[in-house]
Parts: sequence; structure tokens; C-alpha cells
Amino acid sequence: MREQALYVGVRAAEYAVGLASGADEPVPPLELMEYGESPADHLATGRRNVESMLAALQESGFAWDDCRKVLEFGCCNGKLVRWLAPFAEGREIWGVDVQAEKVAWAMQNLSPPLRFATTTTIPHLPFEDRCFDLIFAGSVFTHLGELHVAWLAELTRLLAPGGFLYVTLHDETSIRVAAEHPERHARFNRLVADSAFAGALASGDFGFVSTAPYGSAMLSQVMMSSAYVRHIAQPLVLAGSFARAYADFQTGYVLRRPAE
Repeated sequence: MREQALYVGVRAAEYAVGLASGADEPVPPLELMEYGESPADHLATGRRNVESMLAALQESGFAWDDCRKVLEFGCCNGKLVRWLAPFAEGREIWGVDVQAEKVAWAMQNLSPPLRFATTTTIPHLPFEDRCFDLIFAGSVFTHLGELHVAWLAELTRLLAPGGFLYVTLHDETSIRVAAEHPERHARFNRLVADSAFAGALASGDFGFVSTAPYGSAMLSQVMMSSAYVRHIAQPLVLAGSFARAYADFQTGYVLRRPAE
């Protein structure tokens, strides 16, 4: 399985011009930001993460010419999907999230050309089978506890034959990278150290670990080994894995539904 450091954007220059207009739209108020970040951080980190995603997708065979419908699962306030607005002509690009206030802001400020919907924590989305050519979820499955398999099955339902699914995860590479850079990942490292599975996490000998008890399905910090990802991702095919693809330590996985 390939591992490439794409954070800060391998081939970022290819997307620099196309993504530039994402900074022209309004920025959410501070109370709707993630982790109290500044407007400048909001734009910069969102753009870097999308650049990394696009580079990983291109490396795995994705082409915009074959894509007509896109979904961001867990779009928050549109931090990532806003950067895909230049690709919206002739395509539907959707963002969905359970955080109604943030979705409402995105609807009011980023639509058109993007489309948004508020959803629920129940693993079902209001779209027909096999309708999306690209689905992506940045730092979403890192927080899904006992519902992660059900949500992955739902996204697989929505993925068209030949379509791509990009997700970022805390895997064994993420744990190693975070430990090597304690100044940047102190909170995550504390979660690993305080876990009942700290030894297994440190050694990489684990499958699925959640730091929250069952019943807190959307509030967990979740770790999944690469072997576990392969196991639950069937019948999708792993097209590539890319280290440091999100937030400087999450691994990006590109999965593809076989063409029929």
C-alpha cells in the first residue's frame, strides 16, 4: 500500500489557480468556526487539505471529466467544499452535515454554486443509489464510534460504479507522526496515552479503537489500523493511502467502487 506525504500539497501548483476563488467568498463568524480558529487559518487549512485530497485522487486515477456529482460528508460550514466551487459548472456539488447552524450559514453564503443539506445522526442520506462520482469526508470517520461501519455502507450505497471515496483517518501512521511531533499534536497524543489500549496503539497492533463509550457515536476520537480499513471497506477497492493528508497527521484513503 502506497504511503505519500501530501500535506502542504503534492502537485499543489496544479490547483492553485483553480482553487483561488474559494477565498473570495465570506468566512463564517468565529462562533461557527472549528476549534476557534482565525479566518486566515480557516481559509489556509481548508485549502491545503483540499489540495492534498485532489493530489491523492489524481494519483489514484480520478479525473474531473468523468465526474458529474460530488458529495462532502460532514461538510461543517463548508470549510473544504468551498474550494471546489470552481469545479461546479456542469456538476452538482453537495455538502451535508448534522450541525444545522453551520449548514445554514453555508447555504446562505456559499450557495449557489454549491448545494447543502442538514442531515441526522442516523446512517441514511437523502440521495438515490449510485448517484455520486466522488464522495469525500475529511476528519469525519475520526469521530464516528459504533456507527462507522453503517455510515461507510451508506456512502458505498451512494457511490456510482467507478466512483471514488476519499476519507481521512487516524491509523498507525497517524499515531507515529503525532508522536514524532508532540509540539503540534499534544492533545491527540494525550488521548492515545490515556487510552486503555495505549500499548496496542503505540505498537500498531490494533484494529478499531474509540476513546468514547458506546452511545457517544459522534463524539469519539477513533483510530483504525490500515488492515481494519481494508476489512470494513469491502466491496470497495483501495486505490491508495497517503500519509499526512489532512491536518498534518491524518492518513487519506482513496477507495473506488469497481466499474460494472
